[in-house]
Amino acid sequence: MKLVRFCLMVSLGSIATFSASAQTEPSSVLPNRPDEHASTKPVSIAGLGPTFESAAAGIAFKPPADSTQIHRAGNGDEIVQYVNQDKKWNLHVSLMSLSKAMPLSKTEDKNGVVTNGMVEYLSAQLQNQIPGLEIKRQDTTNLGDTPVGMIAVRYQLGLDNILKQEAIIPAYLNNTPGVPLEGHTSRAFYIFDMTSPAPKTGDLDKDANVKAAVDIFGRVIDSVKVLDQDQLKQDVIDRKIRTRGLLVNLTPSRIRESLVKEQWLRLIRDGKDIGYSYIVEEEASDLPKKGVIQEATNPEAAGVLVGIRSRTVPGPDQQVDAETWMFVTLNRRHEAWQTSGLVQGAKGTKQPFSEYGASDMKTRSVIDPDLLPGEKTKKGEDATQPPVRQIDEYTLNVTHVSKTAQPPMNQELPPWYLPQALGHLLPRLVAKYEGKTYVFASYVSDRNEVMNRFIDVGYEEVVELGGQKVRAVPVTDRLGYEGARTVHYISPDGKYLGSVNEESKVTILATDRVTLEKLWKNANLTKPAEIEPAAAPEKAR
Repeated sequence: MKLVRFCLMVSLGSIATFSASAQTEPSSVLPNRPDEHASTKPVSIAGLGPTFESAAAGIAFKPPADSTQIHRAGNGDEIVQYVNQDKKWNLHVSLMSLSKAMPLSKTEDKNGVVTNGMVEYLSAQLQNQIPGLEIKRQDTTNLGDTPVGMIAVRYQLGLDNILKQEAIIPAYLNNTPGVPLEGHTSRAFYIFDMTSPAPKTGDLDKDANVKAAVDIFGRVIDSVKVLDQDQLKQDVIDRKIRTRGLLVNLTPSRIRESLVKEQWLRLIRDGKDIGYSYIVEEEASDLPKKGVIQEATNPEAAGVLVGIRSRTVPGPDQQVDAETWMFVTLNRRHEAWQTSGLVQGAKGTKQPFSEYGASDMKTRSVIDPDLLPGEKTKKGEDATQPPVRQIDEYTLNVTHVSKTAQPPMNQELPPWYLPQALGHLLPRLVAKYEGKTYVFASYVSDRNEVMNRFIDVGYEEVVELGGQKVRAVPVTDRLGYEGARTVHYISPDGKYLGSVNEESKVTILATDRVTLEKLWKNANLTKPAEIEPAAAPEKAR
């Protein structure tokens, strides 16, 4: 269900004090250190695979050879993961962003006050999380001109004994002239974390498997390059400017003109039908609630309503039935949605689920000390009143109900946030602007977070869709700068034709009622049920 819906629309807490002093000399448990190679030896790439590069994360490196990539694209901290099942190696790379800059390792000011750094923080965190671990290395070294923190620990996990190696690389250095290298601070750090088997006791240096894991980790860190992200940052800025312009010109008449009374869609994977959707789009003043008659007497409440009923059969003995209502006012200042459904699995298991969401934009007055008394006040107001200005507060609330329910969400939204109903209409709304690129913020149910949604509008061309050649404008849609691409195809006259995601091998095709009824016995092609008033999502707080 969530896959169908996406294709259609688609601080760090207090720093722990670590009293143990860091080793002044690194143990030989990491003989293949980055600083061993520094400028005096050529960087070896033996045992490493092809370069992984992420422009969004701003980093490139070579992973261990013969390892499988697990890539989590998006806005989260995780960048990528590599696994070698045979050797039981697991390399996890992430970017830790902080609300306040901190040094890589502990520093001491002229008054003798010691401040712990990221190395001490992560080391203390490991000790708190894993009882009985042995610290084998904790120090800093250099990778060229970049300082690197190194941690190595041994611990027991169940019946297994593990060697964990961590390399901490500042993403952005505070290059203050005259400040020693170890005094540099950063608000973000790349964390390279590799786990591998280790002997329970004894000298790690004498274990062949440990030596191999230590050697390859050193080579991986040796290959790291922090990339220049200036071009990417400028692209995102340009996209936001175009998005703000698009939202300003997204008039009520344009939104109304894009509505399609009924749509029927086929969901196909690897050439096999695995589901369908029935969609209705109409003007309304709220979600459809049982026993409540909608009255559009308030122009501020006028909006559009999108209803989706879907069925997905992803595998044998699996079926997901879902129904969704999404409402948004034409001025985009209020939205509400509800999704409910049932997951049926093997042996007749049934698991209901539901999701409720609402966002609101409210304007309020705040005191601005930069304004003079009486400035920007209305005519007739007391000029001696404190200077105030108007600001918009945009917030989102989401609640989940299921056996594996995610925690509720309540967060502020950026100006380029796109409500769910408009996210569904988006490919049709932007198709006329050929060659344009945009970025929106969209709530993603699977991740329970608001993510950047990148849109690239192509030019009209002849494409093959569902085995037929058609003229269409491709609208490429992806979550995160490097997320999987879903291409929506819109006809020259603005009709939705279908979508293709090459990575998941999923295709969605526009069809008709008769076709779906032939493909699916007992297909339910009715509107989603009205919502119980008590269950309807409240306005965002």
